[in-house]
Amino acid sequence: MEGLSKVELRNKYTLVRDALTPANRARQSVLISRKLLALEESESWETIHVYIPMRSEVDIRSFTKHLIECDKKTYTSRTMQNGRLTHWRLLSFDQCMPGRFGTVHPAGEKAYTGSFEVIIVPGIVFDAKGNRIGYGGGYYDRFLADHPDSLKIGVCFREQLIKEIQPAPHDVRMDRLITA
Repeated sequence: MEGLSKVELRNKYTLVRDALTPANRARQSVLISRKLLALEESESWETIHVYIPMRSEVDIRSFTKHLIECDKKTYTSRTMQNGRLTHWRLLSFDQCMPGRFGTVHPAGEKAYTGSFEVIIVPGIVFDAKGNRIGYGGGYYDRFLADHPDSLKIGVCFREQLIKEIQPAPHDVRMDRLITA
């Protein structure tokens, strides 16, 4: 675990991710999106939860656009003040509006409360066992705990992968991890 606390790991790997050149992030994002696309095509997912990238996160928008174009039921989150995420159908990036913490989410009047076959999960740092550290608010851990039967796929740049993360009892492990 590099001998660092979760807060120290979060701070260190936020800087590591932010220090990647835009060209490096773009190249790795394309590779990760291609791997997601190949996986989706082989497994034929129908109801997928994605994230809209912010800051220096892996940019999966090309993968998300493909899902939308193929009429897959594609959802993303809206960050709420109560520490929870609500989920909204994403039909186009053009229909999105700014949200909390620099997020972007679909406009809409009725949240989706059903299940997801697959949830694509961003993070700050991951290990090979599927443990992850996010931004520290617990939003994704609560969301993932509410969907135990969903396939949870973490995505990250190679530089965000470390040997081991010591998970807390409330942390939810990824089923799969995709990196460039």
